[in-house]
Amino acid sequence: MDVWYKLRYLWASLTYRGRPVVRRVRYTEDIVEEVVRHCPRPYRMMCFAAVRELNLSLSAIADAGRDVPTAVALALEDVTSGSPDMPRFWKYIRTGDPGPEAATLLQKWRSAFRPR
Repeated sequence: MDVWYKLRYLWASLTYRGRPVVRRVRYTEDIVEEVVRHCPRPYRMMCFAAVRELNLSLSAIADAGRDVPTAVALALEDVTSGSPDMPRFWKYIRTGDPGPEAATLLQKWRSAFRPR
């Protein structure tokens, strides 16, 4: 039940100035297949939530040669900290440099989506 409260909190934080950040929603089956294909087991719930709520493309991240869980954690941190344009995420996608706090952010978001 805690996971659903966290997802509701995440959804509530995905609005910026009263407008939703999400533009369109994809079918759940497609999302699950993409998550299983590109995310290791401990990060799948985190990746699922990010794909569903932020409309990220894990395939595009993987095709760019970037680590998918790291990119997802950076995107989640950017959006929940009030930066809907996701500067850390795009910097990582463009340059490949996740920044000094990437490991702690990855652990933070992994533990936030860990089933209890």
